[in-house]
Amino acid sequence: MDKEAQALVTAHKKEISEWEDNDGRAQTQIELTLSNLQMIHIAGAKTAAEMWTQLKTVKKP
Repeated sequence: MDKEAQALVTAHKKEISEWEDNDGRAQTQIELTLSNLQMIHIAGAKTAAEMWTQLKTVKKP
């Protein structure tokens, strides 16, 4: 792999790591706002976006 390709791979890995860190923080914030009884609504969600989508489905007006 040439240097340019290696630099792209390294940058991509850094972006993924940053995204995972931010997503983890967002998941924690969502979890901290829910009661124990509400946690069932986000069961199985792997990302904060999935959690949010599941909560929106439950809380439709």
